[in-house]
Amino acid sequence: MKKKILLLLFAGFLNAMFCQSARAGLMFSDDFEGTEGSTVTEAGWIGYALSALPATFYITAEQKYTGSKSVKLTDNNTYVSYLYTVSTVTAGTNYMLSGWFYDNDANTSGYLSISWYAAADGSGSALTSKESSFTTDSGSWQFISTAAVAHASAQSCRVRINIKNSGADTYSIYADSITFVEVLTPPTTHYTLNLTNPANGKIKMTPPDTIYSSASAVDYATATVVNLVAMANSGYEFSSWSGSAVLVSSDTYASTATVTMDANKTIGATFVLTGGPTYYTLTLNSPSNGKVKITPPGTVYSAGTTIDYASSTAVGVVAMANTGYKFSSWSAGVTGAVSDTYASTGTVTMDADKTISATFSAVGSTVAGSPIRINEVAANESNSLDWIEFYVAVGGDYSQYKVKEGTALLPGTTVGANVTSGYTFPDTFNPSAGDYIVLHINNKMNACEDDYSGTGDDSVWDFYTTDSGLTGTDNVILLTDPADTIIDAMAFANNTGSWTGSTPAFNNAVSSGQWTGIASEADSVDSSLATSAGKSLGRDENSTDTDATAAAKDDWSIKTTLTMGVANSTSTVVPPAAGGGSISAIITELATNISNGDFIELFVTAESTDVGGCQLYTGTTLIKTLSSDIGTVSSGTFIVLWASVTNNPSGARGTDRDETSADENGNGYIDLYSDDSSSPGLTSTDNTITLKSAGGTILSFVSIADNDATYAAANKTAYNNAVAANKWSPSASTDAEYVAGSFAWSKSKTNSVYRTRESGVISNTNTKDDWAEGLPSHGQWMDDGEGDGGAVAGPSGTMYAVITEVAPNISGGDFVELFVTAESTNAAGCMIYEGGTKIKTIPSDIGTLPKNMYIVLWASKANNPAGTRGTDRDETAADENGNGYIDLYSDEGTPALTGTDNTISLKTANDTFIDFMSFAENDDTDFSSTLQTVYNNAVTAGQWSPAATIEQEYVDGSVAWSESSSKSMYRISQSAQPLDNHLKADWLEASITPGYGDYGGTPTTTTKPLQIFQSVFSPYGDGKYNQAKISYNVPAGSQITIRVFDIRGRAVRTVVDHVDGGGASETVNWDGKDDNGNVVRTGIYIVNIEAINKSTGAVKRSSKRVVVGRKM
Repeated sequence: MKKKILLLLFAGFLNAMFCQSARAGLMFSDDFEGTEGSTVTEAGWIGYALSALPATFYITAEQKYTGSKSVKLTDNNTYVSYLYTVSTVTAGTNYMLSGWFYDNDANTSGYLSISWYAAADGSGSALTSKESSFTTDSGSWQFISTAAVAHASAQSCRVRINIKNSGADTYSIYADSITFVEVLTPPTTHYTLNLTNPANGKIKMTPPDTIYSSASAVDYATATVVNLVAMANSGYEFSSWSGSAVLVSSDTYASTATVTMDANKTIGATFVLTGGPTYYTLTLNSPSNGKVKITPPGTVYSAGTTIDYASSTAVGVVAMANTGYKFSSWSAGVTGAVSDTYASTGTVTMDADKTISATFSAVGSTVAGSPIRINEVAANESNSLDWIEFYVAVGGDYSQYKVKEGTALLPGTTVGANVTSGYTFPDTFNPSAGDYIVLHINNKMNACEDDYSGTGDDSVWDFYTTDSGLTGTDNVILLTDPADTIIDAMAFANNTGSWTGSTPAFNNAVSSGQWTGIASEADSVDSSLATSAGKSLGRDENSTDTDATAAAKDDWSIKTTLTMGVANSTSTVVPPAAGGGSISAIITELATNISNGDFIELFVTAESTDVGGCQLYTGTTLIKTLSSDIGTVSSGTFIVLWASVTNNPSGARGTDRDETSADENGNGYIDLYSDDSSSPGLTSTDNTITLKSAGGTILSFVSIADNDATYAAANKTAYNNAVAANKWSPSASTDAEYVAGSFAWSKSKTNSVYRTRESGVISNTNTKDDWAEGLPSHGQWMDDGEGDGGAVAGPSGTMYAVITEVAPNISGGDFVELFVTAESTNAAGCMIYEGGTKIKTIPSDIGTLPKNMYIVLWASKANNPAGTRGTDRDETAADENGNGYIDLYSDEGTPALTGTDNTISLKTANDTFIDFMSFAENDDTDFSSTLQTVYNNAVTAGQWSPAATIEQEYVDGSVAWSESSSKSMYRISQSAQPLDNHLKADWLEASITPGYGDYGGTPTTTTKPLQIFQSVFSPYGDGKYNQAKISYNVPAGSQITIRVFDIRGRAVRTVVDHVDGGGASETVNWDGKDDNGNVVRTGIYIVNIEAINKSTGAVKRSSKRVVVGRKM
């Protein structure tokens, strides 16, 4: 049940009660207003001095900064004497200590300092300390401050007021208004977006949702995404953007764009007379057996499409063959559409409407095995001694042939022969069939060999290059003739999650018929088990080359024995292929301590056709074997294993039974469930997660550890296996080393551990540095630097919150209230909708939202980014206006809520429902089709019930709303938490109470009809408690009313208004405010409960006193 607290002024409270506030923000503040002449020990301060005669510290009215007194520090030694007090702190948090000094003694200096301690009581030796600047001699009060971050091991600190003498026998100084605060939100960097004069049009920028017709400059917090809309004047049309604008749509000349504020930026829009630029349409016929990439917009199309371009636009096209096929030609009767009819890359100049088609053909017999072929590659040898071996299948003239790494030439240099610049092989070179050639990737030539006249004393043609070494991760090796025609090629990848080799070189290899597939890890030789010296990639012992009849990568395998200059070894290690019990995927997120379900998330990096038999382990325990019926899993798919739910083979797919790749529940990812039927769930302390192929090959791995010195034996085994498979590092042998090599895990019940990314590239160094901790985001990407990878645009904010109050009909003051149920570190980008209209996006600079915080969106007032925070501009989590909750303002141009039938939705940045409520007046004529659609979506998402099909059912399923202009709808409290059964019964109508209610805190219990806890309290937050807890226990079947009266018997507040209940102890809160939201005066108040038995009519009443106070 929602309740509201009013702040009161009550004299006579001990000052110490208000000095040590445990709430976030203010840690304590002391004005030293005790009894004049008394010491300050009674207020929690301790004096310390090194002189023979103790220093004195006492309250005095001689000087003051605030109030009527200050503290005077007097001593007679040349050392530092000081006052200190102990305060508990949170490690890693920012704190600021400040105060005022009166220093008119030439021999005296005053300053402040903070020392961090590991012990909670401030005992022992200080970990670190931080001092402020010193005072200067002055006849006026001086402000001194210092800020510091609490040591990583700190549980407490000593806050000191210091006095130092420079030589006099006695000295003194005064101090007042000493304040110690937790700095909740660090300063936010701002950048300026400069708009050049938009001649012949206007530009709308959101935020601030303002239309500009002339040059302007707007400041934004760093990382703010500004949405732009170009609006042409009559007779004109939008032409193009200039400056820093980033296009939203695939159309180069789209009138919508965005700017991300990570620096000062300038944008402009060009408008031209209507009928200005001519636009033409490029039509792509649906490509069979391949895909076509078109730039702009830089998109790969596997089906037909049409795109409009301005006249003369040069459009880049790339044909990309599927596995088993190669590019043949551009066709569809468009002669000259591309620069080279038979090249896989080209350009289309848009000087008319054009149609293009790409033809792909099965890899056939037109390209036999290459006459000279790349045969073995050792790319990870020590001391830059990498090498490439070639096998001569057909003897002949191979003079001035070139070897390229990607698109870069490996320049040749050799003994006794001329090598013209721009080539690798000698100017005259005619090897015989069966010869081997070794290109040494360094400049250490062996002078005893004369390879020009024939093979050297090792019967091998030894050539050299000055290149320092091959790239051993993802790479393409090409062998070309002097005219750059590709004679042979090979590509390899270490399967870390994304292709980092040369895409142009890969595509050229495919178009030449010397390789197959598309530029990806999936179509490259898997080198993941050959990333160290002593292993190579090679063809078989017969140097088989079947590019023309099969997938090119299948000619290659990992060799465990190097065979430079001789037939390749049969000793091979074959990594699992994408099909046949394997999957191209990496682990991207795990949550091991979430109350509503532990999970493991996988991201599929390349299409996987047969994942059946792949396995997930926690430690050495198998918890999931992927079913063979999952089907082909596309690249970019997320798979989420709900580790706390046992798979039910007869259940509903996506509810408690494994889904297939069809994603039966439609949530955008594949839901799987644990094979553990006895105690499903993940260990929340130290843990390892291993993804394996059906054959037992480790595909991905992560280790997490809490901050203790132990690491279980099963985790050690899994860790060691991952290190041996090159899927984790560093190696470890002791508990401490295993813990140090694992990601540090806080055991949070609200956070997950996720894989990070940078600029769209997934972090995959196989170390703990790839990982971070934050709010769960299963089945979706998070933002760069804050999420689990991938190249999906847009923010991925989420928050733990519920809608707790809606006032849609208040003149000039409509609002929506949210209550934060758990700390939310990435709320930016979350959205609030009225019906189908988005009315607010949570700002990027809001910061971390603490548990039990209220957020009030003033839906009738537009946000003004240049305004005052908490007046007409969005506040951050710091609550700049100090009213106890976060004020936000509407993003709408004409803000207000509809006061008849309506729905309110809270969604993540990825448009997933977080919470929902629906209300309706008592008729069936206003619940529009839009509202019905939103209502249905909420029902589907599990955020509302019951389902409805006709208008009256939607009205009946919504909260009944009287259209009152003075009341609101609020969510009922149950055990000090918002009641959230996703039903209209969760809601009641009563007086408005924006920003406060009876949620949060620990519920108290009682066996009495009425009992008051936390009395005395101060609603201003300057006491130990800021609300009173009202607990009651009345018989079941009662109708309950609880009211607060002042000492003269006048009704002040209705806390519970004729609510059915009873049968157990319940708790509601009173925040010291009356029914109109005004703070009540300090004093004694009477709480009265009346419980009417609904069956017998018997009435039970009880009354208790509660005291409201305020610091004097």
